[in-house]
This record gives sequence, structure tokens and C-alpha cells, in this order.
Amino acid sequence: MMKIAEIASAEDQLTLWKTISDSVWSTIRQQAEAEAARRAASTAQRPPRLKSHPVTAAPKHRAPPLHKSPPPPAADSGESIGLQRLKAQSQAKHQQQKPQRSTSIIRPQPPLTPAQHRMQQAASSTSHTAS
Repeated sequence: MMKIAEIASAEDQLTLWKTISDSVWSTIRQQAEAEAARRAASTAQRPPRLKSHPVTAAPKHRAPPLHKSPPPPAADSGESIGLQRLKAQSQAKHQQQKPQRSTSIIRPQPPLTPAQHRMQQAASSTSHTAS
């Protein structure tokens, strides 16, 4: 690639720079005008849009409560009492089958010192050999 300084004087270099710059800016201007003409033509071809109202979300309905309402009072017939006993027994069995959760809190242990670590390893190695 040849340097501009090798083929032209300082005045010629400035003239060349101005010519290149003017050419670039005129090309950019022509492209912008062509783009504006294309947009105007596409807008003129489309029918005008009606102003639409903003879409609002439908009101949200709340879900019914999850708790069950108490059963209606049963008649004093022997059959309804028997059904109540069966339901109570079924519920009692179901509650007994649920695993119990531990309520104890596990707290983190402080880190071992090197001496404690060696003692722990010695104790674990002797317990493995004893069994």
C-alpha cells in the first residue's frame, strides 16, 4: 500500500481528504433520503390504523379457600353415628402413618485443630482394627 505522503504534497493531501469526506457524506445522505422515501411509500400504501384502546387484563378471581367447611349436623340415626366413627378411625390411622418430623436443631461444629484431627484419626483407625 502506498502512503499519501509519497505521491502528494500537503495541500494535495488535504484536497484528497476533503474529496473523500464529501463523497462519503453525500452517499450517506442519499441513502437516508432513499430510506425515508421507502418508508413514506409503504406508509401511504397501508390503510390508516385505528387508535386502539389499551388492553387491560381481566379481573383475577380468587381461588376458594382450601379449608373444608364442617359437615352438616347428622341426624341421630345409628347409621350416621357409625359413619362418623369410621371416619374418625380412618383419620386417626392416617395421622399415625405420617412420619414425625424432628424438631432438634443441628448446629455447626467449630473446626478441629490439627492435634484434635490426629486424635480423631487415631481413634477411628483403632476402632477399625478392633472390629
